[in-house]
Amino acid sequence: MAINNEKFTQLLGDAKAICTLKLNAFKASLGEDNAELNSLNQEATKIYESFADPKFLVINFNFDELAIRTRLQKISLSPKGDFPPFRIALNDLLEFLNSSVLAEAQTEHATSTINHSAINQRILEALSTTNTQLREARKSISKKKNIKLKNDPRYKKAKDKQKPIKKRYRTALEGENIKGIEDDLLHIRNCGAMAESIKEVIPYLDHYTSLTTFMEKELETVAIA
Repeated sequence: MAINNEKFTQLLGDAKAICTLKLNAFKASLGEDNAELNSLNQEATKIYESFADPKFLVINFNFDELAIRTRLQKISLSPKGDFPPFRIALNDLLEFLNSSVLAEAQTEHATSTINHSAINQRILEALSTTNTQLREARKSISKKKNIKLKNDPRYKKAKDKQKPIKKRYRTALEGENIKGIEDDLLHIRNCGAMAESIKEVIPYLDHYTSLTTFMEKELETVAIA
């Protein structure tokens, strides 16, 4: 029984990709208004989204990799254009994910103590990714606007303020002076993801500053040099 939830995330990604290809093929042949097909698609989306909860990123839970891959193989090998075998195979996978894997993960989360060290490490990783996304967003805006945003006094001021705060925040996470929680992880990740869609200077600066404000607030109860 595997217990690596990152491996499960990859496996779930494979399942979503295989099922999406099959579902799209049946949409083309059966029509997008097919009630049975839409019901199956909605159930699949519901199950997959259940695992998107950030709490599953910070715990390890048991899952039977072979059982999942066996079910995926049945889906892959279901005859093209023959909906009933595909429906049966996908329902079998969804039922297994819901009754076995999801139930196990929920039980583990409910009974386990919070592993702040693991959460803090994931926050640190997310912060690095977000920094990269913010930098790429700045470069993208600079290119589209034909400016050098990094030389803008407003950006330089915001960066100069954020730099020591970010250093303190990282140090606090590494030393577990801050007890990270799942919402913190989600917030940092969303900050990076949102940056990629910003196209204007002022919204970018506001967003950049919001990350500083978040870290500053997290540090309010931490006495660290």
